Amino acid sequence: MIAGIPLILCRHIKQHLENKIEVEKLTEEQQRFHYFALHDLNKDNFIDGIEILKALTHDHGEHPSAGPSTDEGEAERLVDAVLDDLDTNGDGVIDYAEYLKRQ
Repeated sequence: MIAGIPLILCRHIKQHLENKIEVEKLTEEQQRFHYFALHDLNKDNFIDGIEILKALTHDHGEHPSAGPSTDEGEAERLVDAVLDDLDTNGDGVIDYAEYLKRQ
């Protein structure tokens, strides 16, 4: 499941941007930057655990009554797995350079 996260996240950005910009006209690098910036909610140039959790669990309105299906322990394991995979310098956040290394 963790190995599939980047593919899921790529689809995720396309869903967010489909009515805002023409994703097909962006280069792959531009798409990656837009994804990163889209999920850097506080615009500090880092993606932290809270931002990862929101990216993995937010609802797109398809099933609004269902809400996130992730319990607290599972959510923590998912965030930790993403950080273990992407946070190469161990500072607890993902910067854009770390993000690019894994893409």
